[in-house]
Amino acid sequence: MPDHSFSDSSHPDPVHEASDPGTTGLSPVHCSLSSGPETGVGSSLEAAASTANPFALRAAMSSLLPDGRPATALECWDADGNQIGVWPMHIARPIPGMRTMRVPNAPLYETAGTPMLARGRELECLVSMMTHLRDDPRLPSVIFAQNMQAEGPVWDALQTMAAQQKISLEVIETWQRSVLKRPTAGTAEAYLAQQISSRKRKMLRRKRRRLEAIAPASLVVTQDPAHIPEAFHRYCQTEDSGWKGRDRTSLNHHPADARYFRDLLISLAMENHAFIAELVQSGRTIASGLFVLCAKEVVFMRTAYEEASAALSPGVLLDWMVTEHLYENTVFSLLDSSTDGAINANLMLWSQRRPMAHVVIDCRSASLTGKALTAYQRTRLQAKQQKIRLLGRR
Repeated sequence: MPDHSFSDSSHPDPVHEASDPGTTGLSPVHCSLSSGPETGVGSSLEAAASTANPFALRAAMSSLLPDGRPATALECWDADGNQIGVWPMHIARPIPGMRTMRVPNAPLYETAGTPMLARGRELECLVSMMTHLRDDPRLPSVIFAQNMQAEGPVWDALQTMAAQQKISLEVIETWQRSVLKRPTAGTAEAYLAQQISSRKRKMLRRKRRRLEAIAPASLVVTQDPAHIPEAFHRYCQTEDSGWKGRDRTSLNHHPADARYFRDLLISLAMENHAFIAELVQSGRTIASGLFVLCAKEVVFMRTAYEEASAALSPGVLLDWMVTEHLYENTVFSLLDSSTDGAINANLMLWSQRRPMAHVVIDCRSASLTGKALTAYQRTRLQAKQQKIRLLGRR
């Protein structure tokens, strides 16, 4: 799950609409901070965007956030009225007296923060967005963006703007996220053979046989929105039975968060953009995962497994069986594990990598707020890393 550096319980200022011309010499681009049932990426932009972010989809943004607020996003349209950019974000107050834009809307749970921008128009959209934040006095001009893809055309456009001194771009943290890239192999068997050592494959096959020897086990995938609530309830029970339940970090201990996940999955499933996968044995869920989809990318949001079966690695077996299921049943290009910098990507089943970053973007370039937020987030990162080191020594 992604790291979250602060929790903002305050409500944002009223959402308003405005427009800014792009400054790239192309046709005007209109930009606004929006909220409501029509906010978010529609089907045309989903097909045309150069990056995927399921939390930017209209179906996802229709769900109220855990604190009850509606989701908001900075959106761009071209002169012909075509939606060409959506970047989910909200106004936050990390410390008293400081207002910033925060990406994503639910940073504890939304594992992607990269905007969805029309392919070939990334720089145009970003210039318009940054100009809007810089020039509108009602909005903060500094962004703390988590879970950004640190590669690709959106990242390149940000680097270009920074090099031109149109913005300041400060990288707070980088890490490698485990992903599965489908074009690597034509089948799940071929992929696993190429990407996983023979020793690990033998070990997993042995555990799978041991699991099957106890009782038949199978992967059950729930996509029907009418059945998502039942599958989600089983997920929560599985999660609550382990260490998350003991630490009171499971969703069952946080009803507002559980409601958000349930509503998000139902809304996305209605558009064929979500499913829940369960490893089931004798009618009992021993591992479960929550998945959302956007364009041709699958995002593995959250996982849980039954600790009583831990010796058989049910979580890893779920990953194995989901890999087989995706190759056989889904048109996809990539599976994103959603891990943050605290997770060692080498421990994951999928050996390919996607570079990720948390960044501070200052639309005024080197403003006092930008410098203060950068210092604050770096201090938070140092404290988090120290905590991880101390826990690792125990």
